[in-house]
Amino acid sequence: MDEKNFAERAGQSIRRALEDWGAGNEHFAVLHSGFGCEYALKAFLMRRDPGLIDSSRNKTLIHYTRGTSGKPDHELLKKARTISLREAFDQATEMIWGKSAPITQQQFTVIVEGRDGETHLGWHHASTAARGLQYAVTLIEAIRADLKAPSAVFWGPYDGIFTDLDKVKKVAVPALRPGLEDAVEALARREFENAMSATDTAFDGKDTSAYIATWTALQTVGAVAQRQAMRLLTEYDVLPLTPQPVSHAPTRMMFLRAQDALAVKESVARAVFNGFMEGCASHPSMGGLLTPSARENPNTGVGTLGWPAPVSRRMLTELAPASCSACHRTAVIYGDIVEEDCGCEVRECGSGACLEHPGDVVRWAYPELYYCSWCSLTLDHPAELEAANIRLTFEWEREDYWKE
Repeated sequence: MDEKNFAERAGQSIRRALEDWGAGNEHFAVLHSGFGCEYALKAFLMRRDPGLIDSSRNKTLIHYTRGTSGKPDHELLKKARTISLREAFDQATEMIWGKSAPITQQQFTVIVEGRDGETHLGWHHASTAARGLQYAVTLIEAIRADLKAPSAVFWGPYDGIFTDLDKVKKVAVPALRPGLEDAVEALARREFENAMSATDTAFDGKDTSAYIATWTALQTVGAVAQRQAMRLLTEYDVLPLTPQPVSHAPTRMMFLRAQDALAVKESVARAVFNGFMEGCASHPSMGGLLTPSARENPNTGVGTLGWPAPVSRRMLTELAPASCSACHRTAVIYGDIVEEDCGCEVRECGSGACLEHPGDVVRWAYPELYYCSWCSLTLDHPAELEAANIRLTFEWEREDYWKE
């Protein structure tokens, strides 16, 4: 991961955003333009100093770019952490641009709110979509010029017209997956109705049995809905994503496909959850199910979950909770934990023991599966996990990880 890699991803993302805009896929245009801004800003900062985007505790990215660690590149990249989109803009403004930033903080907020709204809620304010894309194009073009990336290559068929969104719509670039957005909306509507109907059917007036039957219905409908989402994604050539070792970053095209897969799965999972909530709300005695504390991950055993077929049946360890991006309840991330010597240089006088890691051992967590038992959102490919901003490795049991 370097300046060139970030710049290439920025170009790929913003071209995809303009392509989506031209095809009338406004949701994906907002989403991809936000990703493009993040990549562009990190390329811009990394060109000055890798330390400007490095948020890892041991400054892993700096060691990687300078070749000063003596460890294989893939080992370093697994542990690298970078700052957020908003932090990247703040860094660029405070450290480099000052009052000469290409867009204002208020304009940048439109980009962030649109990207975050699509990522976490599957929603953005329609009145800001065109403005947000225009601001993103302005920001990214300023950074492209600074990086001296060839305009014709960076913007492709949109070179010279990318600032005019009306002209963008006239560019004869076929959408990679025409009709996908309409198909997803239709599927989401069906799954909403299915979830609401299943909840009504499960209710029999007896609280205890109704609770059990309703949760069972929710799991069944949710699982079926996710399979339908995967079937739809396969029909539109988004899935399957090729197998990928955890130690390797996804290709740019795979990452864009993973973003689409994530958006579709979230939309369908959200519809199931909303249908379930609507069904519960119609029965006052089921109100207990509407609270986030209604259950503590009942679908799992004690800290483990059997990986759903057709993937390997081996058991995975429960690594950490996470706020579900589809329904905003508590999801769980599963994977493996690997122990290794910490290698820390700061040691206790006398004993020589590491001051931070008991027994000189550091435990690295490797997420492989994200699952929400409330809406059945399931992500089981490294590229999908990265698209959902889930790190492919992190130091286990560090309390500050999920606060970052």
